[in-house]
Amino acid sequence: MKKANLLFRMSLKNNSLLFTMKRTITNKIKIICRVRPFHNHEFPDDSVEVDNKSITVQDQRNFGNLMSFRFASCYSMETTQSEIFEQDVQPLIERVFEGYDATIFVYGVTGSGKTYTMEGAQHQPGIIPRVATYLFETKEASKISNIQITMSYMEIFKETVYDLLVPRDKMQRGGLDIREGPDREVFVANISEQELETLDDFEQIFNKASRNRSTASTKLNKRSSRSHAILSLNITISTPTNNRMDITQSHTVFGKVNLIDLAGSEDNRKTENKKDRMTESAAINKSLFVLGQVVEALNKGLTRVPFRDSKMTRILQPTLEGNSLGMMIINVAPGRDHLQDTINTLNFASRSKKIKSRSKGIQHSPLLPSIHDGLPFENQQQTPNRLLKRPLEYDSRRHNASLKLPRRDRHALPGYRRPTTVSEVNKSRFTTDYLQSNSSIGSNTGACINIAKNNKNKDDLIIISRKDLEDLLDRRINEVLSKHPLMNSSRSDYSRESGSDSTI
Repeated sequence: MKKANLLFRMSLKNNSLLFTMKRTITNKIKIICRVRPFHNHEFPDDSVEVDNKSITVQDQRNFGNLMSFRFASCYSMETTQSEIFEQDVQPLIERVFEGYDATIFVYGVTGSGKTYTMEGAQHQPGIIPRVATYLFETKEASKISNIQITMSYMEIFKETVYDLLVPRDKMQRGGLDIREGPDREVFVANISEQELETLDDFEQIFNKASRNRSTASTKLNKRSSRSHAILSLNITISTPTNNRMDITQSHTVFGKVNLIDLAGSEDNRKTENKKDRMTESAAINKSLFVLGQVVEALNKGLTRVPFRDSKMTRILQPTLEGNSLGMMIINVAPGRDHLQDTINTLNFASRSKKIKSRSKGIQHSPLLPSIHDGLPFENQQQTPNRLLKRPLEYDSRRHNASLKLPRRDRHALPGYRRPTTVSEVNKSRFTTDYLQSNSSIGSNTGACINIAKNNKNKDDLIIISRKDLEDLLDRRINEVLSKHPLMNSSRSDYSRESGSDSTI
C-alpha cells in the first residue's frame, strides 16, 4: 500500500511536469465572405465590391451611400476554390490532428453559391473533397501513427434528422433523436458511421449518400437544397510507445471535422414556391430565424439561449457555445436584385463575429511534436487539466449508449494507467528504477520553466516560479489522493514515514 501511494504521487508529479501550464485559448468564430459570379441571365453592376478583408455594398435606401463590412477574409467572384482552401480552410483542418474539433458551415440565401463552395464542380472541387483529400494524404504520410477515419452524414429536413448513409426506403420513420450525454455532450443517437480506408471509399460513399439528400427546383435555383446537411469526419490517431519496461502502450488522440451546408433562406415571392415547397421553405426559414435569435442571445449574454428551438441550432450548439473551432463562410449574390438579401446576410455575419470561442485542445510545446513535422504523436494527448476538457460533440462512437463500448479515459496522464493493485503499479510505466533516475524534482521543474520561457507563443503560457509550481502540484495531488479509496487508506502511514514534509 505504501509503495502504491509513493508511486502514485510521484507519477502524478512527474507527468504534470511534462506539460507547460496553459490557459484556455479564447478566439472568435472566424467569418469569411465570398461573392459568387454573375449568372448568364444577370446584368453585371458594381453594387457589391470586395477589397481584401472588407466588402462594400450600396445602401438600398440611398444609393449615394455605401455600407462597408469587415471580416477575417473577403473573396471576390474571381477567387478560386483552391485559394479559399489554402488560405483559410487548411490551417483550421490542421488543428484537428492536435485533438481539436473543427466546424465549417456556409450561410446565405438560396442561390448564393453555398453548395458550390462546399462541394464544388467536377473541375473545381469544393471544401468537402479538398478536406477529404488532405486528411487521407496525411494518413498515408504517417509512418508511425495509425490514423483511422470514419464518416457520418445526416440531413435536417423539415425539422427531422435523417441518416443519409441509409437508403431512403430504409430510413428510420420519424427521424433520429438529438440527445445530450452526462457531460452535456450533444449527439445524434443511432447515427450510422462508416469506416474509410482510402479517398476512393469516401468519394463513393459520399456521392451515393448525397443522392439521398432532399433537393427541388425553384425559380432561383434549379437544384435547391431543401435541407441542412451535416458531414462529420472522425479522426482517431493511435501511436504505439514503449516504456522502460518494454511494455507497448498506445497514445490516442481524437479529432473531428464537421462540414455543414445550410439550406438558404427564401423569399417565397421571389422563388414562387407552392404547396410542398412552401412547407419546406417555412421549416428552413424557421431554423435560420432561430439561429439569428441564438446569435443575439449569445451576444447579449442572456442566461437562456434558444438552442433547443431548432434541430439545426441544437447540433450547432457546441460550435456556437465555443467548444469547437468554428468558421462561417458567408455566401452572397452580386447585383441590385439581391441587394437587400446581401445586406441582411452581412448584418447577420457582423453580429456573429462577436461570439467568442473558448476552444480547448492540445497546444504545442517543444515536448509535443506535430505529425506535420514528420514526428510521431508522442505526448499528444489531452492534458489532465479540467479546464482543458475535450470539446463537446455529437459523436455516436463514444456517446451512443446502445453500442455499449468501453469508455476511454481521454483525460488520463500520458503513459499512466490508474493503478488498483500493487502488482499493477509494478507494471506501470513509472517503475521504481524510472523514478530513481528522475528523482530530482528540481531539475524536472526547471525544465518545465525553461520550456515556458522558450516557447514562442507566450500568450498561451502562464510563467510561474518553481516553488509555486511544486506547491500547485502538491495541492492537486493531495486533492486526488483524498478521493482515491486505495491510496487514502494508507495515506496516514505514509505521512508518518515521510515526516512533516509532504513534498517528494
